[in-house]
Parts: sequence; C-alpha cells; structure tokens
Amino acid sequence: MKKIYSILSMVLATSALIAGGINNPNIVNRKVMGLKPAALLSTEKNPNLSVINPSPFQVSAIQAAPFYTENFSSGTTSTLPTGWSVSNSNSTTANWAWKIGGGGGQFPVAALAANANTTPANGSMIYDSDNLCGASGVSAKANLTSPVIDCSAHTSVKLNFYESYTAFNDSTYIEVSNNNTTWTKFSIAINDGTAANGSVTNPTKVGVNITSVAAGQATVYIRFVFVGGSVAGCDYGWIVDDIALTELPNNDLSLVKEYFDVTNGSTPISQLDTIFFSGRVANSGSAAQATTSLKAKVKLNNGTLLHTTTSSSINLAVNTDSLISCPIGFLPSAKGLYRTVYNTFNDTVTDASLSDNSDSTQFQISDSTFQAAISGYAGGYYLYNSTTSDQFNWGLIFDVINTDTLTSVGFATRTATTAGQSFTFELHKFENSAWTSLGTVDRLVATSDISAASGAIKDISAAFLLSNNTYPILDAGSYAITISGLTLSATSTILGSTVFPGNSVPVIYDATQTQPFSLTSVAPYLKVNFGKPNPYLSVSEVKNSSLVSIFPNPTNNILNIKMTAGNTSTAKLININGQVVYTENVSNKTNATIDMNAFAKGVYTLQIVSDNGVATQKVIKQ
Repeated sequence: MKKIYSILSMVLATSALIAGGINNPNIVNRKVMGLKPAALLSTEKNPNLSVINPSPFQVSAIQAAPFYTENFSSGTTSTLPTGWSVSNSNSTTANWAWKIGGGGGQFPVAALAANANTTPANGSMIYDSDNLCGASGVSAKANLTSPVIDCSAHTSVKLNFYESYTAFNDSTYIEVSNNNTTWTKFSIAINDGTAANGSVTNPTKVGVNITSVAAGQATVYIRFVFVGGSVAGCDYGWIVDDIALTELPNNDLSLVKEYFDVTNGSTPISQLDTIFFSGRVANSGSAAQATTSLKAKVKLNNGTLLHTTTSSSINLAVNTDSLISCPIGFLPSAKGLYRTVYNTFNDTVTDASLSDNSDSTQFQISDSTFQAAISGYAGGYYLYNSTTSDQFNWGLIFDVINTDTLTSVGFATRTATTAGQSFTFELHKFENSAWTSLGTVDRLVATSDISAASGAIKDISAAFLLSNNTYPILDAGSYAITISGLTLSATSTILGSTVFPGNSVPVIYDATQTQPFSLTSVAPYLKVNFGKPNPYLSVSEVKNSSLVSIFPNPTNNILNIKMTAGNTSTAKLININGQVVYTENVSNKTNATIDMNAFAKGVYTLQIVSDNGVATQKVIKQ
C-alpha cells in the first residue's frame, strides 16, 4: 500500500541539528512502501524540525482588521462559493470542492478544526487527493482561484487563512496576479517543512506577505495551488477556509521555529550535555526591527524557573528571518519534565501581535530510559505481515555521549499479538565508516505481554544480555537499535509517531543493502534503557547486577554502597564528561563508601565491575 516515505529534504534541513548517525555516509534515503495506519499521524508541533525558508518569507497570521474576507458560506455540494473558480491542468474532474467535514478515501485529511476564528460548520474548500486516488488524471496543478479583489487603497497586503493539511509527495503554495495572466508564486513555509505522513497543527493559521504583487492594485487574483505527486490523486489533501486580507503593521516579530539540542523525548541523565537554545525569528511587519532578541526560560513542569538566557540583539530587515541563538546553556541536574519558554521581542517598540512571539517545548530527563517521544503516538506499523510476507525492520539511531551500560530495550504494541510469536532486537554501532552488529536478543511473546483490552497499548521489553551473559557497555558514539518480526502475524503492530527528536533518528533497516539504514519521518515507539535494569524487568532477568543500593542519593557528603560480594570487583565513579574520577578495589566487599566532598556538584555514574557483570547507578552530588 502507501504513504511511508523517506524525505531527503527534511533530512538535509535537520542535519545541522542532529549529531552522529544522520551525518554518516552509510545512511541513505530510499522509498519505502509499507502499511499506513487508518488514523492520521500526530499533529503535535515538532520543535526539532527545521523550517525551509521560502522566498519571499511567509509571515505569521495576525488579527489585524481585514479589508476582504471569505468564509465560503455561499457554497454548496453542487455549486462553488460566489465568484470562486477551480481548474486542474490534467483533469476536468479532479478539482477543488466545497464540503462540510474532512476528506474521504482510505487515508482522509482531517476536517478543519473549529475554534474562535474558524467557521468549518458552514463549509470549507478541499482538494481531496486521497479520495481522488484512481480518478482520471494526475492532480498536476489543481487551482482554487478567487474573484477579483480591489487592493488599490492599501500600501501593503497580507493573505491570512486557516488550513488542515497532511503531507505526502505533494506540494502546496499560493499564486497571486494583478492581471489574471502573470502569476507570482509564494511559498507556504509550514507546509514545505512538513514531512511525508506528517500533519500541521489543526487548525493552522497561515499568513503570506503578498505586498510585492497586490499592494496598490485594483484587480488582484489569489489562487491556492495543490500539486500532486507521481501517483494519480494519491496524496492526502488540503483544506482551506476563513480567508482575510489585511495590511501589515509596522512592528510585528514572530517566532517561526525553536531549536534545542536534546531529544524531544526522554533522555537518560547520564547522556546529558549542556543544552543550548535558539529560534528562527521573522520580521513580519513593514518596518525594520533594530533591536530584535530571543529569550529562553527553562522551567520545571510545576512552573519553577531554573534558567534564563537572552541573545544579543540583531537588526532584522523587513520581510526577512534569522536564526538567533542564546549564549548560555543549561545542564539539568536531576530527572524530571522540563519546559522551555521562548519569546522574541524588540525592546524599543510595541509589537502588533504578541500572540505569535512566544512558544514552548518540553523534554524529559529520566534516570535510565532513552525514548524517542513523550507523547503523540498515532497509528500502527507492521513489523511483519504474514498474509503478504512483507517484512519491516524499524529502529532508532541514537548518540551515546558518556560511557554507559545498555541494560534493556522495548517497544509498545497497539494490537495484541499471539503468545509464542517472536521478534528480534539488534544493536548496531557506526565505526570505521560502516555499521557493525554488536549482538541480538530474541524475544518470544508471552501471555502476560498480551493486552486484555482490544487495541490497548502494551509494552514488551527484553533484557539485552549478550552471549557471555553480560550487558554491553557503550562508549561514546552513534548506535542503532532495530526490531524485526520473526513469526508475528499481520495484526501485530508497533506504535508510530511523527516526532523527530534532535538526537534520535527514526530509520528502516535492511541488512541486504550496502547502506542498510533508510531515514523515515515515522518514529516507532522504541525504548532503550541505560545504567540500570529497567524497573519492569523481573529479578531473574537481572543476572549481572552487583549493586544492591546506594544512599543517600543525592548526597553532599559520604556515599554508602551496598553490593553483592565478587571475587574481583572494582568501583568506578565517572563524571558527566566520561572521565573516571575515582577508583577503588572492592573485591569480596559487601559495603563501601566514597567521600563526595572532594567532587564538584553534578551528576556522576557509579559502576561496580565484578565477576557478576557491570552494575551502574547515577549519583547526584549536591
């Protein structure tokens, strides 16, 4: 079937933000055909997706007084709204249409969501590509064209509208003309930056500066253009509504996208480095902004302020944007959920629309778990379809910053599998310009893994013990965990998500290829656990743990260690930079102490290396 693709443009746009694996020459992009879930993918805003700069710049939509509006209330299922027309370069039937609700077909675009500024109940205009799948002609250029609009009294013109949009192989943009003959193209940045199978937030308000063509003109025409992919009518679709034309205010900054160099999901505290914050800021007004700045504040989820950093000010010209970075980074000292609030401002003038100057992102710091997404799981993706023999190997590339022990891996299922079926986890490392397998773990589905409720989410985990009955110790570098089905049925699915974290890369793995990893915009719900056995593993699976407990933790004085006696045991204390700052021979001991007074405040890793294996625990020095 359709609609799981690798997107080269997205990868290039994000390569500067993603460390390790994504920049490796052995990772290539290939078209991947798979089974698309019936439900649309998550529409959550993704702070780690780069924005493709349009030309001219797309400005944010603001609530200025409009001099032209259109809510499409005059349309019906058999007639177009008054004055509007549709056309398609390759077909007379595959056109825009008036409709109340969302798309049709197997993978429908979602109906425009209602809010205080949208009027979907009285109809919207839709190009329903998926519903036209198989219809005559390729949707090469489907146009929705306005009646003539008089802009002669206006020195600047901005087009505002609301949309629901899900991307695939298509493209969308605006064309404007002042003579109905010569048309100028204007990009829609948020749509251009949406990966295949991803959706914009519903509804999204869009603003496009069309001053260069429309200002001072008495006969202005605007058309919405949907250009389909290579398969006839088989993209998703685009819904637009509640159009307004306004003038641009003098002063209007907008925060287009924010960036931060830590995964958008859960990161083990041992894998933290200083986090820096930046944002792409646009001048959406008609006057230059001489003192434009960006401020980032890090808060706990309860609102407690932990960190504030402000960029230097820059001069931002009209109709331009710039990436602004804050100079002082933040290093979390404890696990928890953190939220970063971003705000762009000009401290010498009043901004015309403060609502688009701010945004926020969040990240989770855990004691041991790396996970690609906190929320936004949507759709089921097969590992193995027994009815068609389709086999998929899904995975995640992740970076290890500080040496740590991988103890367990897991994934989540949406549909219950059958007890006795099996799958395989495999650990890979990128070194010497190639990917090398470090080991595999097979896992049978047990009765206890099966969800009682139909469609319920169930985690399935496995201790990652190698053939010598030890957990692998991962040095700094780029790694990948992949999962493949061995005997799973067609109803066995893993969860998917469109979240694309900063230092984790969703991939599809094919061992038969010279370059086995293909990037994809769909992130499977996989978890990698470091440092200590994941709490959902049974005691019998923790075969190499020598460490019983440490206390007090956090500590500002003496750290007490209780452990299982081993014939040869060594205690190591490692700082967040991977440096061993303390070593002691603890052979045949069950108790030991470390005086933490000599060490700086921060997060450390305690390792007990013995004949029982390697046990690891995080230590916080206050």
